Amino acid sequence: MIHGSLTWSRHIRCVAHGFGHDVPLTGQRAQEPHRGRIVAALICEPRLGTAWRDWVVTERAVDMTLAGDIEKRILALNEQIAADARLGKSFRIGHGYVTPPYPLETGRTQKWFLQVIETEIGPLLEEYWFDAPGEAQKAVERLKQGW
Repeated sequence: MIHGSLTWSRHIRCVAHGFGHDVPLTGQRAQEPHRGRIVAALICEPRLGTAWRDWVVTERAVDMTLAGDIEKRILALNEQIAADARLGKSFRIGHGYVTPPYPLETGRTQKWFLQVIETEIGPLLEEYWFDAPGEAQKAVERLKQGW
């Protein structure tokens, strides 16, 4: 049974975007961050790649070139997160963060992604690296670099 207090885990978000049918789910015991209780959690693997790119380009009007660039930036961030002994692979950023919930207007991909960094990914990274704020800031700067 999934307890309602697991909303802190954004990994579940991937199901909301139509990718749930091909995402391998694994049962895992996880500790809630604020209550210390042990609960069951479902962890989805981030699903960036050809299927994700094709879908966001055709269904959400994401610029094709920028979709590939967004993917590369998130993959690099996920490698950093997975390699960090304080975090690990279960803290990687899922594709739901970079899948628009609605079709974008032409020419708005870059603005949308920068907004996602500012309002969702950046604050999440600040929580991840609460004890190393410079680490979060550098990661956000890398995501925005050249944009």
